[in-house]
Amino acid sequence: MIIGSGLVASGLHDMPGVVQYAAGVSNSRCEDYEEFERDKARLAANLSRPGLFVYFSTCTPTESAYVDHKRACEQMVADRGDYLICRLPIVAGKTSNPHTLLNFLYSRIARSEKFDLIPEARRNIIDMIDVSTIVRWLIKNGAKDETVNVAAPMDYSMREIVGRFEALLNKPAIVKERSGGHEPRIDVARIADAPVCWDGEYLGVILWKRYG
Repeated sequence: MIIGSGLVASGLHDMPGVVQYAAGVSNSRCEDYEEFERDKARLAANLSRPGLFVYFSTCTPTESAYVDHKRACEQMVADRGDYLICRLPIVAGKTSNPHTLLNFLYSRIARSEKFDLIPEARRNIIDMIDVSTIVRWLIKNGAKDETVNVAAPMDYSMREIVGRFEALLNKPAIVKERSGGHEPRIDVARIADAPVCWDGEYLGVILWKRYG
């Protein structure tokens, strides 16, 4: 069973005896307490479903109301038992959600709209097809009662990501650069043996596939 209708849910493969919960608040900038409570109530209503319960969360360590909410939901799932929590970075895939970083960058550059940019900030990006492959691999290999980072083994500077979109669209980005730090590298040792090929121009390939 797959629960959800967004980018992640649409890219998953149904597996017997497994509940894959990919529903929830889609805007990582959300600070609406009532929306968070509705999300918790929906999650709670599905926790009694039989089988391994796979919950999709976020890798980001940045403190925010959204991350606090996701960690609270993770605890609800862990308290249930017979679970697998998959923390995701930025996921590339088919979605009309304007709040995703990739959709934001694409639309701003395509429309020649100015936006703020922290050039050296780094982000981890993974294609949804690879998320699905890794999740199936984890489940088939008995992953249970653990939290796993399902992310790429490399990350990219925002300058590089924007540069790839500029090349794709053949248009320059109009940016206001500002200083700032970057998120620490995500530990992906747990999925080092997953059957995914990271060689070559991974970022360029997935951006072309999703936005070309």
